[in-house]
Amino acid sequence: MTAEVQRAGEAPGANGEGASSVGADLLEGAGEIALFLWGKDKPTKRRQIYHLVESEAIPIFRMGQRIYARRSTLTAWIEKQEAERCKR
Repeated sequence: MTAEVQRAGEAPGANGEGASSVGADLLEGAGEIALFLWGKDKPTKRRQIYHLVESEAIPIFRMGQRIYARRSTLTAWIEKQEAERCKR
């Protein structure tokens, strides 16, 4: 018997064992994206995410009307901006 406990609503393998890294890397909605970028999920930060999405200034993708982003893609995007800024 294992000591592994599955949280309610969590898919089997979602704890990282055999789970796809895509699910663990995925941020769903402006709130999660804002929380990842700024450590805050406030209405003003969510509006800022929507503004960045509409101006195509942030790497996201859509499924229906919902916006998604990958942690790894956002981290690479930030690192690229930092590197370009340091070259100036």
